Amino acid sequence: MSEEPETDREALEREAERVRARLYDTLDVLDKRRHDVLDVKHQVEQHVVPVAAGGAIFFVGIGGVIALAVHHAIDSRRHRGRERMRAFTRIWRHPERAAKYQPRSILAEVGRKALLAAASMVAVEITKRALRKVMVARDAREARALPA
Repeated sequence: MSEEPETDREALEREAERVRARLYDTLDVLDKRRHDVLDVKHQVEQHVVPVAAGGAIFFVGIGGVIALAVHHAIDSRRHRGRERMRAFTRIWRHPERAAKYQPRSILAEVGRKALLAAASMVAVEITKRALRKVMVARDAREARALPA
């Protein structure tokens, strides 16, 4: 009877060792995969075609935006005179439409004035603080320059 529990225990220990070994192998594989996923060089090597395609699309898009901006700048310069003549003709034919004054609502006017006042206060405070720093630095330099 004493051998039977001993063999069961040994069998359980062998099974535990086998399961533990499989778990370590699984953890090693997962660790390698984690390392590969977070390794940028490895990812670029694995996915060369999509990375190259994405880079090409990005640079073609940037080039297209730049080309469009240049074309628009050149085109607007070319048509500026014609547009000025059209605007002058419209003003001449319909002077009542030119520069109509549209009064703002009271709420919009109060909000605009409050925003301007707040911006002015911030600008004044920033200027005061900058001047104080300059004055303190100048006073410190003068104090160091005086003989003790």
